[in-house]
Amino acid sequence: MFCLRADSHAAVGGGHSNAALAESAVVGGGDANTAAAKSSVVGGGASNSANAQGAVVSGGSRNVAAMGQSTVGGGTENTATGYDATISGGERNTATGYASTVAGGTWNTARGYHSTIGGGGWNSVEGSGYVAVIGGGEWNHVGNVYSATIGGGWSNSVMGNGGTVAGGEWNFAGGDWSSVGGGMWNSATDTIATVGGGSHNWALGRGSSVAGGESNTVAARYVPTPKSLPQWLAWTPNASSGGRTTCSGCCMFLALEFF
Repeated sequence: MFCLRADSHAAVGGGHSNAALAESAVVGGGDANTAAAKSSVVGGGASNSANAQGAVVSGGSRNVAAMGQSTVGGGTENTATGYDATISGGERNTATGYASTVAGGTWNTARGYHSTIGGGGWNSVEGSGYVAVIGGGEWNHVGNVYSATIGGGWSNSVMGNGGTVAGGEWNFAGGDWSSVGGGMWNSATDTIATVGGGSHNWALGRGSSVAGGESNTVAARYVPTPKSLPQWLAWTPNASSGGRTTCSGCCMFLALEFF
């Protein structure tokens, strides 16, 4: 049994209990599928719904494409509610941002404009996460920032514009354009701060850097020293390559007096 809207060029190819309810709506087959808006399409599967103009659900089960030109390729219980949003497959993924994408995985949520989640599970991009990317992994999170990237890993977070966490576990890039290469429990909290890897390392000052090791902290702000300064006033940029090195920034003040 199937349902067609009269004189609307709607079509149902076959299957059972399918409905094409709007002009040019199409259901190819399957069971209990609904194409409810103009030019919407459900290819097949079961209990899928295309509820907005130009929305498409190719297959799978209990998937919903609810905004104009949104697409769900397959999988189960996926929901695309952003205009031009796409979910390729997986399970219980959500794409709510404009032109947002979830390629697969489970329980991933892409809320940001042009945001992308490649796969994995329980990853999320917040609503103002413009062109943010999470490649995969689990429990990774991008806040309301733009151009942020998490490559993968577990429980990593980026809260700075342009920030990057390549991978690892429990790493945090909180400053604008800050980065953490990997490792675990590392934090780069100021602008263009960097932690290469290791564990429990902190780059707290602007432009500060910790290459690796364990339990290192760089709290000073990087200030380039002019070549004209006497050698005894020269200040080495705050970087640590390992061990338990700490720089508090007290050595900065002599150099700052010359600016």
